[in-house]
Amino acid sequence: MAVMGIRVSRNEVTPAINKALERGPARLERALFESGLHVESIAKQLAPVNTGRYRSGITTKRVGPLTVFVGGARVGEWLEFGTRPHWPPLKPILLYVRQKARSRGGGRGREKDIRRHAYFLRKWIAKHGTKPHPHIEPALRLSEHVIADNIRQAQWDIMTGRV
Repeated sequence: MAVMGIRVSRNEVTPAINKALERGPARLERALFESGLHVESIAKQLAPVNTGRYRSGITTKRVGPLTVFVGGARVGEWLEFGTRPHWPPLKPILLYVRQKARSRGGGRGREKDIRRHAYFLRKWIAKHGTKPHPHIEPALRLSEHVIADNIRQAQWDIMTGRV
């Protein structure tokens, strides 16, 4: 019986492994950030739009080693998951009602009518809460294949030394 074997000197392999370990995390970080940008673009397409300010605030940020955050302003959580019944503050509701009055061609509208509508909207939210408008989670689900491809490509680049 013939036995075949290959001998590889540790001195030959160690530099290649060290090089991959040095460059690997940076390549994976880049792949994750690119994936985050893809999720961000889809989330912006799915985000509810009133003035467009929330949608333009959806960003991708590095928040730690191999960790990427995709999201927007503080209200993003409330938009994504909705809220339970509560009394919202009057000022944002007034701004919202004024914006809607302008967008529907009503001009500035009468302040008395705007305040009345704002009160009824606050009362409705106090009784029913707000419904969810998911956009980040669906964007993540729609991007799973892109994320997997980016990570696979990064792994391949690290293993073949193309980093």
